[in-house]
Amino acid sequence: MYKYLVLIVPLLLLSAEITLDIDTTREGEVTYKEINMLKSSFQAKRIIIEDDEAKKVIEKNRYLYQTYLKDSKIPENIRINFILELEKQLALEVIRANQEDITIDDETLESYYVANKQEFNKPETISFSIYTIPNFDEGVAVYNKLRKEPQNIESYAKDHNYTKNDYTSSIIRIDRSIQSLIVHNNAKPPYILPPQYYQGAYRIFSITAHTQEGMYEFSDVKDKITTILHKKAYLRMKNKLLKPYNKQNEE
Repeated sequence: MYKYLVLIVPLLLLSAEITLDIDTTREGEVTYKEINMLKSSFQAKRIIIEDDEAKKVIEKNRYLYQTYLKDSKIPENIRINFILELEKQLALEVIRANQEDITIDDETLESYYVANKQEFNKPETISFSIYTIPNFDEGVAVYNKLRKEPQNIESYAKDHNYTKNDYTSSIIRIDRSIQSLIVHNNAKPPYILPPQYYQGAYRIFSITAHTQEGMYEFSDVKDKITTILHKKAYLRMKNKLLKPYNKQNEE
């Protein structure tokens, strides 16, 4: 009947001050608090259920726990992993429920944008040509001959019938080994890299352009900043809730 079935288990969030009354291991009536928490969980997935439906889900889950989990009729490692994952999800709900309200208006977003400009730089763009060469020794010879005159590699390649392919890409999308060489050389185009064994053949990379596009506009990153601020607020509340636990373990 439902797309999602949520099994609720007891949770003590590492502190005597933070407890939940939800308990699938006990017998007795389903509480109003349990019903509301389950409804909220469904609503987060855009599924609306009534109180009596939520109650039936919890009762069914209790039956499953009492019949199959409590009596360990499944392997212990599966039972433990299952309960740990459910406790993790409940811990997330506790943190969200206690999370402080933060004002996410345009002024707050823009203040973060201005104070953290380095986070919103557009990736550098690289234009380069890849020349396929017969073997490593020939590649070294070409590199030594042209490293001080990299602008001549195109005509040299034509004379020696090397295959050439041209590309333009964000630097972060380039193969990491090639990317590290580009960053390490830190040279202005045009320049060439030492021969590399790349995708099944020896090749020489010739960098023809290296540009920084500047920053993204504020309007382009508003949603990203909103997500960042929510995550920071979430982590603050998580750390706050864990303070009693950390203090206890330090003693």
